[in-house]
Amino acid sequence: MGCGLGLMLAACLVATAWASGRTVVDARVSYRQMQRMADNAAKGSDFPITVNEAVLKELNAFLGTPKGRAYLAKAMANLELQRGIFDRQLAEHRIPEELLAVGLIESAYANPPASANPKSRAAGVWQFIPATARTFGLRVDENVDERLDVEKETDAAFRYLESNKLRFNDWLLGVMSYNMGERSLAAAIETTGTRDAWKLVELGFEGDARYLAKFMAALLILKNPEVLK
Repeated sequence: MGCGLGLMLAACLVATAWASGRTVVDARVSYRQMQRMADNAAKGSDFPITVNEAVLKELNAFLGTPKGRAYLAKAMANLELQRGIFDRQLAEHRIPEELLAVGLIESAYANPPASANPKSRAAGVWQFIPATARTFGLRVDENVDERLDVEKETDAAFRYLESNKLRFNDWLLGVMSYNMGERSLAAAIETTGTRDAWKLVELGFEGDARYLAKFMAALLILKNPEVLK
Protein backbone atom coordinates (compact mmCIF):
# COMPACT_ATOMS: atom_id res chain seq x y z
CA MET A 1 0.00 0.00 0.00
CA GLY A 2 1.11 3.58 -0.40
CA CYS A 3 2.28 5.58 2.57
CA GLY A 4 -0.57 7.43 4.26
CA LEU A 5 -0.18 10.25 6.71
CA GLY A 6 -2.81 9.14 9.22
CA LEU A 7 -0.57 7.24 11.60
CA MET A 8 2.23 9.79 11.42
CA LEU A 9 -0.10 12.70 12.12
CA ALA A 10 -1.71 10.84 15.01
CA ALA A 11 1.68 9.90 16.40
CA CYS A 12 2.82 13.50 16.21
CA LEU A 13 -0.21 14.62 18.19
CA VAL A 14 0.54 12.04 20.84
CA ALA A 15 4.20 13.01 20.92
CA THR A 16 3.26 16.65 21.39
CA ALA A 17 1.15 15.69 24.38
CA TRP A 18 4.09 13.85 25.90
CA ALA A 19 6.43 16.74 25.21
CA SER A 20 4.10 19.11 27.04
CA GLY A 21 4.38 16.99 30.16
CA ARG A 22 1.02 15.24 30.04
CA THR A 23 0.93 11.95 31.89
CA VAL A 24 -0.99 8.85 30.95
CA VAL A 25 -3.55 7.35 33.26
CA ASP A 26 -4.10 3.63 33.70
CA ALA A 27 -5.97 2.87 30.49
CA ARG A 28 -6.41 -0.88 30.47
CA VAL A 29 -8.84 -1.98 27.81
CA SER A 30 -11.30 -4.82 27.44
CA TYR A 31 -11.40 -7.27 24.57
CA ARG A 32 -14.33 -5.38 23.09
CA GLN A 33 -12.44 -2.09 23.30
CA MET A 34 -9.42 -3.71 21.68
CA GLN A 35 -11.64 -4.92 18.84
CA ARG A 36 -12.89 -1.37 18.31
CA MET A 37 -9.28 -0.17 18.21
CA ALA A 38 -8.53 -2.81 15.59
CA ASP A 39 -11.56 -1.80 13.52
CA ASN A 40 -10.41 1.81 13.61
CA ALA A 41 -6.84 0.85 12.71
CA ALA A 42 -8.08 -1.12 9.72
CA LYS A 43 -9.87 1.84 8.15
CA GLY A 44 -8.21 2.77 4.88
CA SER A 45 -5.54 0.11 5.32
CA ASP A 46 -4.95 -3.37 3.96
CA PHE A 47 -2.36 -4.25 6.59
CA PRO A 48 -3.28 -7.53 8.35
CA ILE A 49 -4.51 -6.53 11.80
CA THR A 50 -5.36 -9.31 14.23
CA VAL A 51 -6.51 -9.27 17.84
CA ASN A 52 -6.44 -12.13 20.31
CA GLU A 53 -5.79 -12.73 23.99
CA ALA A 54 -2.03 -12.46 23.53
CA VAL A 55 -2.38 -9.03 21.93
CA LEU A 56 -4.74 -7.90 24.69
CA LYS A 57 -2.20 -8.94 27.33
CA GLU A 58 0.56 -6.92 25.67
CA LEU A 59 -1.75 -3.98 25.03
CA ASN A 60 -2.53 -3.79 28.72
CA ALA A 61 1.11 -4.29 29.65
CA PHE A 62 1.72 -1.04 27.76
CA LEU A 63 -1.34 0.88 28.89
CA GLY A 64 -2.09 -0.51 32.32
CA THR A 65 1.27 -0.61 34.10
CA PRO A 66 3.68 2.12 35.27
CA LYS A 67 6.52 0.43 33.38
CA GLY A 68 4.51 0.25 30.18
CA ARG A 69 3.34 3.85 30.42
CA ALA A 70 6.90 5.03 31.07
CA TYR A 71 8.09 3.12 28.01
CA LEU A 72 5.37 4.71 25.89
CA ALA A 73 6.27 8.16 27.21
CA LYS A 74 9.87 7.61 26.13
CA ALA A 75 8.78 6.24 22.76
CA MET A 76 6.46 9.13 21.96
CA ALA A 77 9.07 11.72 22.88
CA ASN A 78 11.63 9.98 20.67
CA LEU A 79 9.13 9.66 17.84
CA GLU A 80 8.65 13.42 17.92
CA LEU A 81 12.39 13.83 17.33
CA GLN A 82 12.61 11.29 14.50
CA ARG A 83 9.29 11.74 12.74
CA GLY A 84 10.69 13.78 9.82
CA ILE A 85 13.09 11.00 8.86
CA PHE A 86 10.47 8.29 9.30
CA ASP A 87 7.95 10.23 7.23
CA ARG A 88 10.41 10.68 4.35
CA GLN A 89 11.45 7.05 4.39
CA LEU A 90 7.87 5.76 4.50
CA ALA A 91 7.05 7.90 1.48
CA GLU A 92 10.16 6.78 -0.40
CA HIS A 93 9.71 3.08 0.23
CA ARG A 94 5.92 3.13 0.01
CA ILE A 95 5.55 0.55 2.74
CA PRO A 96 2.73 0.36 5.29
CA GLU A 97 3.04 2.97 8.00
CA GLU A 98 2.00 0.28 10.49
CA LEU A 99 5.58 -1.00 10.34
CA LEU A 100 6.64 1.93 12.52
CA ALA A 101 5.43 -0.27 15.39
CA VAL A 102 8.61 -2.33 14.91
CA GLY A 103 10.68 0.64 16.07
CA LEU A 104 8.47 1.17 19.09
CA ILE A 105 9.00 -2.34 20.42
CA GLU A 106 12.63 -2.62 19.36
CA SER A 107 13.97 0.52 21.04
CA ALA A 108 11.18 2.99 21.89
CA TYR A 109 12.64 4.92 18.93
CA ALA A 110 15.84 5.55 20.89
CA ASN A 111 19.20 5.12 19.20
CA PRO A 112 21.39 3.13 21.61
CA PRO A 113 24.96 2.12 20.76
CA ALA A 114 26.05 -1.51 20.71
CA SER A 115 27.60 -1.08 24.17
CA ALA A 116 24.06 -0.90 25.55
CA ASN A 117 23.49 -4.46 24.30
CA PRO A 118 26.71 -6.35 25.07
CA LYS A 119 25.17 -9.77 24.42
CA SER A 120 23.61 -9.24 20.98
CA ARG A 121 25.67 -6.18 19.96
CA ALA A 122 22.47 -4.77 18.43
CA ALA A 123 22.38 -1.02 17.97
CA GLY A 124 20.23 1.86 16.80
CA VAL A 125 16.54 2.58 16.54
CA TRP A 126 15.98 -0.60 14.55
CA GLN A 127 18.34 -2.79 16.61
CA PHE A 128 20.42 -4.25 13.81
CA ILE A 129 23.02 -6.82 14.71
CA PRO A 130 26.33 -6.24 12.88
CA ALA A 131 25.93 -9.00 10.28
CA THR A 132 22.45 -7.96 9.18
CA ALA A 133 23.45 -4.30 9.12
CA ARG A 134 26.34 -5.07 6.78
CA THR A 135 24.07 -7.18 4.55
CA PHE A 136 21.93 -4.09 4.01
CA GLY A 137 24.82 -1.80 3.27
CA LEU A 138 25.58 -0.23 6.63
CA ARG A 139 29.17 0.25 7.66
CA VAL A 140 29.91 -1.30 11.02
CA ASP A 141 33.53 -1.42 12.12
CA GLU A 142 35.82 -0.10 14.85
CA ASN A 143 35.70 3.40 13.40
CA VAL A 144 32.16 3.88 12.12
CA ASP A 145 28.77 2.45 13.09
CA GLU A 146 26.13 3.55 10.61
CA ARG A 147 23.48 1.79 12.68
CA LEU A 148 23.46 5.04 14.65
CA ASP A 149 22.76 7.17 11.58
CA VAL A 150 18.97 7.34 11.79
CA GLU A 151 18.50 8.17 8.11
CA LYS A 152 20.68 5.29 6.92
CA GLU A 153 19.49 2.74 9.46
CA THR A 154 15.83 3.52 8.77
CA ASP A 155 16.40 3.06 5.05
CA ALA A 156 18.10 -0.28 5.77
CA ALA A 157 15.35 -1.40 8.15
CA PHE A 158 12.63 -0.64 5.63
CA ARG A 159 14.57 -2.45 2.89
CA TYR A 160 14.94 -5.44 5.20
CA LEU A 161 11.22 -5.50 5.95
CA GLU A 162 10.45 -5.14 2.25
CA SER A 163 12.73 -8.06 1.39
CA ASN A 164 11.06 -10.19 4.05
CA LYS A 165 7.65 -9.37 2.62
CA LEU A 166 8.82 -10.34 -0.86
CA ARG A 167 10.28 -13.59 0.40
CA PHE A 168 7.35 -14.72 2.55
CA ASN A 169 4.54 -12.82 0.79
CA ASP A 170 3.03 -11.76 4.10
CA TRP A 171 3.68 -8.70 6.26
CA LEU A 172 3.24 -10.51 9.57
CA LEU A 173 5.73 -13.17 8.51
CA GLY A 174 7.97 -10.30 7.44
CA VAL A 175 7.81 -8.85 10.93
CA MET A 176 8.50 -12.25 12.48
CA SER A 177 11.45 -12.69 10.16
CA TYR A 178 12.83 -9.30 11.17
CA ASN A 179 13.05 -10.61 14.72
CA MET A 180 13.95 -14.28 14.33
CA GLY A 181 15.77 -14.28 10.99
CA GLU A 182 14.79 -15.50 7.54
CA ARG A 183 16.38 -18.93 7.83
CA SER A 184 14.77 -19.71 11.17
CA LEU A 185 11.37 -18.63 9.91
CA ALA A 186 11.70 -20.62 6.69
CA ALA A 187 12.67 -23.68 8.73
CA ALA A 188 9.67 -23.17 11.01
CA ILE A 189 7.32 -22.99 8.02
CA GLU A 190 8.83 -26.15 6.55
CA THR A 191 8.62 -27.98 9.88
CA THR A 192 5.03 -27.07 10.66
CA GLY A 193 3.57 -26.83 7.18
CA THR A 194 1.81 -23.58 8.06
CA ARG A 195 2.35 -20.03 6.86
CA ASP A 196 -0.02 -18.57 9.45
CA ALA A 197 2.11 -16.30 11.65
CA TRP A 198 -0.09 -16.71 14.72
CA LYS A 199 -0.19 -20.49 14.32
CA LEU A 200 3.61 -20.55 14.19
CA VAL A 201 3.73 -18.60 17.45
CA GLU A 202 1.17 -20.96 18.99
CA LEU A 203 3.40 -23.89 18.03
CA GLY A 204 6.39 -22.28 19.73
CA PHE A 205 8.21 -20.94 16.68
CA GLU A 206 9.23 -17.36 17.37
CA GLY A 207 12.29 -15.31 18.21
CA ASP A 208 11.86 -13.02 21.20
CA ALA A 209 8.93 -14.14 23.32
CA ARG A 210 5.62 -12.46 22.44
CA TYR A 211 7.25 -10.34 19.72
CA LEU A 212 4.34 -10.52 17.29
CA ALA A 213 1.77 -9.76 20.00
CA LYS A 214 3.86 -6.78 21.18
CA PHE A 215 4.11 -5.52 17.62
CA MET A 216 0.35 -5.72 17.14
CA ALA A 217 -0.30 -4.01 20.47
CA ALA A 218 2.10 -1.20 19.55
CA LEU A 219 0.40 -0.83 16.17
CA LEU A 220 -3.00 -0.48 17.82
CA ILE A 221 -1.70 2.21 20.17
CA LEU A 222 -0.10 4.19 17.34
CA LYS A 223 -3.30 4.03 15.32
CA ASN A 224 -5.49 4.95 18.29
CA PRO A 225 -3.61 7.81 20.02
CA GLU A 226 -6.64 8.77 22.08
CA VAL A 227 -5.88 5.85 24.40
CA LEU A 228 -2.86 7.84 25.61
CA LYS A 229 -4.87 10.86 26.71
